[in-house]
Amino acid sequence: MGIEDRLNSAKEVFFSPESTFASLSKQSFSFKDGLINFLISSIFFAFAIFIYMIFAPSFFGSGAFGFPMAFIVAVVAAIVVLVFFFVHSGLTHAILLLFGGKGSFSKMFYFLSLISIWISAVVSAFLILFAILSLSIAGLFLMLVLYPLLYSSVFYQIYQTIVALKTSHNVSSLKATFSYIIAASIIVFAIMMALFGVALLGMTSLASSLS
Repeated sequence: MGIEDRLNSAKEVFFSPESTFASLSKQSFSFKDGLINFLISSIFFAFAIFIYMIFAPSFFGSGAFGFPMAFIVAVVAAIVVLVFFFVHSGLTHAILLLFGGKGSFSKMFYFLSLISIWISAVVSAFLILFAILSLSIAGLFLMLVLYPLLYSSVFYQIYQTIVALKTSHNVSSLKATFSYIIAASIIVFAIMMALFGVALLGMTSLASSLS
């Protein structure tokens, strides 16, 4: 399966998620198929973040980041996005199995990866346009159009994810929705606890150095 085929599949999912997933559910996919799609999504994000940091460095503080740092941050962001995709997919699959789902992880992973391609392209395009136009008056008016489109895309992506989970595991929309929410909540909670732990460790170190 080439890149063009993958992009075409993502386009079909964007325009007709229910019929496309129903058709794809009759096929089998390997973990590698989904992983390649998620890699494409991560590259989209990395490129957008790199462009953003080069053209709109004031967001990070008076051009603090040059080409090398922008590249490093972009690579790290790509890795983080890829890990997030994998962890969220794994948690969601486990919860769906608890709810009586009978689908395979590889098929669900592939379905979600197709969604990730187009949503990453949309978010990346938004970041790039924002970076280039943020300092112009035209950019201000353009943002009034882009922001609603961005938020609409995010909500549409959530809807498509529910359809993908329901179709890949043969469960109800309610079970698919709960699985998605529970998995997302676990990840958010884990991130918050990690940040709290880092902050607590920093305060402890500071207090020790001052005493």
